[in-house]
Amino acid sequence: MTQKISSLHNRLRQFADHLIEEEMKVYHELGIDIPHRWHAILQIFNEDDQPHTITDLAELQNKTHPDVVYTVNQMMKHGLVREMTDRNDKRKRFIKASEKAKQLMSELRPAWQAVQDATNSWVKEIAPDLWLNIEALNNSLEKKSFFQRIKKEKKRADLRNVLLSRFEEVQNGKMLLQNFWNQFKGKYFNIDALDEFILNIDEHITKNQAQVYFARWGEPIIGCICLIRRSFKFCEIVHLWVDENYRRRYVGTSLLNKAIAAGKEMGVNALFSQSHPKLVAANSLFQHAGFSVSDQFPKAAEEFSNMPLLLVKDL
Repeated sequence: MTQKISSLHNRLRQFADHLIEEEMKVYHELGIDIPHRWHAILQIFNEDDQPHTITDLAELQNKTHPDVVYTVNQMMKHGLVREMTDRNDKRKRFIKASEKAKQLMSELRPAWQAVQDATNSWVKEIAPDLWLNIEALNNSLEKKSFFQRIKKEKKRADLRNVLLSRFEEVQNGKMLLQNFWNQFKGKYFNIDALDEFILNIDEHITKNQAQVYFARWGEPIIGCICLIRRSFKFCEIVHLWVDENYRRRYVGTSLLNKAIAAGKEMGVNALFSQSHPKLVAANSLFQHAGFSVSDQFPKAAEEFSNMPLLLVKDL
């Protein structure tokens, strides 16, 4: 048996649909069969028998402008509202309740009041803090949106799925590293000095001059990061790559965080990386991790002519 969808918005939508269905039965008994969304506009005119702009009606209902335009046009076809124009601005559209609507509102007032009274009594009996809780939830979204909350949880889940291994722990590590470097060169450009570095990576690692970490997502190895110790004070990240099929899953974040931790373990004062404006995603990742653009190039490092951007993070 398929498990029922239990997301909050789905449960709330089902709950609201059920309440609307029950409420509409009351109006049906009165012989009034109009769409539920018309009631909200009629109630606005019931409270304030003045012309309203479409914008006013949208704001009072927390609805979009096109949604209200559609509803008003439907009500206009049935003679419940009529359109007026501003004497000073012919482009401004005012909506006013018709005499037919006023007659309908007089029939609906007792039912509307009964719905409100039943709601208040029910909430007071079962969930007296409901309105406060709804307001608290709504206010909390002003501080951190639901989108941000989802992204945070997705990041946590993705970071748990990324497994990191040292170069020495991975079979055929040199071949994998070369493959990732070829992918970079194929999409962007070559750096001759790094060609030589990657060709002799095992020698650099043996001499404790470099560290390489690979990222796994399940079984496949899908990314890498390479560090070179340039001096007692500086360590350089010379290559960061994530398979294009696994991007936007915080793999690069995991690798970069590991490199930062490794730099601290080495005891260096700062990490730096040479980059290019074309590497937009990588630059954004570095800056999000606390790297900033600098024009002071470390003396002990080899400057790559086709990498004009220097990103540095103090440790």
